[in-house]
Amino acid sequence: MYKNTRLLWRMVLNAVAGNSAAVERLYEEYERALRLHVPVQELLEIKGQKIA
Repeated sequence: MYKNTRLLWRMVLNAVAGNSAAVERLYEEYERALRLHVPVQELLEIKGQKIA
């Protein structure tokens, strides 16, 4: 299972259990994980646009 999917399920289970502190912590971890997965081509395009 992918890390993001596991984080989502853990957030759901903690929300059902009423553990809002854990849900907030997991959501922050989920956001960081999403931002880390950017294709190399997209990074090169962004850098090319900033230079030009």
